[in-house]
Amino acid sequence: VVMKNELQCEIVQDLLPSYVDGLTSEVTNAAVCGHIDSCEECRQILERMREPQQMDMDVLQREEIDFLKKTKRRLHRRIGISIFAAVFFVAAVLFIKFYCIGSELYGESVKCRAEVSGKRLKVNAEVLNSSLGIARLDIREKGGAVTVSCQAVLASPFHKGTKESSYEAENEITQVRFGDRILWDHGVGIQANVSEIFLAKHDYVGEMPANGRSSRALGIADVLGNYKNELQTVNEPYGWKMNLEDAVSAKNRADMEQRMKSYAYILLATIGNLGYVEYEYSVENKQKNLTVTLEEATRFAGQDIKACGKTAAQLQALAEKAGLNEYLQKID
Repeated sequence: VVMKNELQCEIVQDLLPSYVDGLTSEVTNAAVCGHIDSCEECRQILERMREPQQMDMDVLQREEIDFLKKTKRRLHRRIGISIFAAVFFVAAVLFIKFYCIGSELYGESVKCRAEVSGKRLKVNAEVLNSSLGIARLDIREKGGAVTVSCQAVLASPFHKGTKESSYEAENEITQVRFGDRILWDHGVGIQANVSEIFLAKHDYVGEMPANGRSSRALGIADVLGNYKNELQTVNEPYGWKMNLEDAVSAKNRADMEQRMKSYAYILLATIGNLGYVEYEYSVENKQKNLTVTLEEATRFAGQDIKACGKTAAQLQALAEKAGLNEYLQKID
């Protein structure tokens, strides 16, 4: 016989999940509690329902911790891989740049020789820095002018400090350059100082920056010392006067005057409208003047002095005749 307020076990067990979750009313809770107090079977079921819940929470926490640890490990692994990849990429780029591609070297860093026979060119280059090797020599042609450039990399068994290359031009070769430097012109090998002087050619003596380039190419201050410039550009013939600041000794006067003349011949040949070059200097406290005119320079050259600056080959011949290589500072 079932009492009016007494619940059957089946009913209590159906209510236990809601009871555990706190979803039942106070009346139901009281009835369930009253039943559990007197029913060992339902009490054990309730205890088992409560215990797994705590275990599930522990499992979830452990799983969450494990997930965070795995995520952290994956993140560290990805960061490590990314850093390694970045380092590898940078190292690969630097390796390719310094050992494969390299950079262009210019005249002062390389000794370059050119041999020309008609349309055939043979180039031999040697880097002056022993830590560098030559990756390749690039040769370009425009008309009869051929330009050679040198790509240098770090020295290795694959790239030595010297390299030779041959080239067959489309036209008769008239000039060979290494970068900006003229190596060969109209059958004549051109010295480095003469190339620099020729490339400093300009038309107007009134352009003082251009005059400065010519003077530096000639190395005038290295031989004659410091000087002040005076330009006469009002009336023809236009002139360039150099006032030497250092006195000239009587013993060296003849040699210095010869050098002054040699510089004047080159300046008159390479500055288009220059008509004379004048020097003012002191010898034993006496002021002296030396002037070189177009006429005098033409007599020395044996032809119109202006024609001597038309090609690098002609300028080379004038420089040799004037004996400049005895005291120019930039001799190849």
